[in-house]
Amino acid sequence: LAAALRRDWRAHLVPVGWIVLIPLFYATVRILGVTRYMLAIAPLLACYGWAALALWAGGPMRDGRALLPRAALIGAGAVALVANVFVLVRFVVPQARAFETIMAESMIPMARWFEARTDPGTRLAVPHVGAFGYYSHRRIVDLGGLVTPGIGPLLARYSYERVVAEFRFAAVARPDYLIDVDTE
Repeated sequence: LAAALRRDWRAHLVPVGWIVLIPLFYATVRILGVTRYMLAIAPLLACYGWAALALWAGGPMRDGRALLPRAALIGAGAVALVANVFVLVRFVVPQARAFETIMAESMIPMARWFEARTDPGTRLAVPHVGAFGYYSHRRIVDLGGLVTPGIGPLLARYSYERVVAEFRFAAVARPDYLIDVDTE
């Protein structure tokens, strides 16, 4: 990777900048860290990681031999594949299915309820803006701070629970309704 960067570093400015700037942006504006926001950099990380491993395996030589034999590269790839499949099956798929159920059984029906029973100018304060904004066709106050930037500084000073329970978001926006979610 270092050799490729030395050959033509300008070709890597945008992808490497993207990998560095996306997390810095979220940290700077103090948006709640949600892993799906990092999906924008995942393909670049994978490409650069595999490129670095391939360069390491076939690039630098010592005494005419690669520092990492092909068998080791294949083994590392197999271990990485097994680890990724395990994480996918054990953690990602169940969480995605649970989120899909929550969306289908509560968030979307609730958003449609607001669309059918409230004035088009109604403002809704919600922690998950996507489904509510799309299905309710109402103005949204994002309690996560992504779409409503003034919420970010509040979340940096107070927990989400305090921002909601103490109505601290009212300093930024005064929605007509507050929709909160909890496990109980």
